[in-house]
Amino acid sequence: MTIHEAIAMADSLRDNSMPTNVKIGWLRNVDQTIYEELIRGREGEGEVTYPNYGEEDLDKELLVPPPYDMLYVYRLEAEVCYAYGETKKQANALIRYNELISSYAAKYIREHRQVDTARAVYY
Repeated sequence: MTIHEAIAMADSLRDNSMPTNVKIGWLRNVDQTIYEELIRGREGEGEVTYPNYGEEDLDKELLVPPPYDMLYVYRLEAEVCYAYGETKKQANALIRYNELISSYAAKYIREHRQVDTARAVYY
């Protein structure tokens, strides 16, 4: 899913007037967190570019592939609902987001071994 696709899909679920650059920032934050907490230090890290998106990057692919990529839409929906004070809708969107991010993280951890970056020395 591209940045543009995630934003368009989220906007179709919840009419809002949030600026695109704010939504890009939310998506960037999600991908940077995924990179730092899940990808860094695992096999294949070198194949992934650190996500640092801007307004010129609407056609860039986000890190998480299908079928887990709807997590971006749910996270955008949650952020918009939070901004508008719609806490029940925000909670529902976060539940869906958390389900997908947890499933994706479990799959990623199963498929990408932790890289041994430090060796213990015993005397």
